[in-house]
Amino acid sequence: MFPRLLGQASYSGGTYSRSGDLSVDIKEVGKDIRFTNISLVIKVDDKTISKEILPNEVFDSGYEISKKIPLDKGEVCTMIVIATDSLGLEHHYTVDHWTGGSDRQRELWSEDEYIYSSNGKLLWEPIMGGEIYIEEKKL
Repeated sequence: MFPRLLGQASYSGGTYSRSGDLSVDIKEVGKDIRFTNISLVIKVDDKTISKEILPNEVFDSGYEISKKIPLDKGEVCTMIVIATDSLGLEHHYTVDHWTGGSDRQRELWSEDEYIYSSNGKLLWEPIMGGEIYIEEKKL
């Protein structure tokens, strides 16, 4: 899965404004494992403030977003696409990241994938230098 959020971002008067087109390109690795649910989660300082299920059309034509998020100086807003597969694993992709009071837009964060079990345990994460951490555990 390769999610992308392209558009405009700004911060003024304690409000982070984000608008644009969220697209998701899915590359299935096998016919038996499919994504069953995809959502967009918005967090401020790791506290979830919004979660919306994305319609299937996001795969064909994209999904238009327009958000205004109260964000104090120093607080961090993160937008994450979470895709649940048919095994119950959650694949997390950060598509936007902004620190309140910052006057510059953050780089795209759409390549890193984190995989969690259905009970929230981190199973896989990227590590700098291209190495991968995998916890071997029977699910």
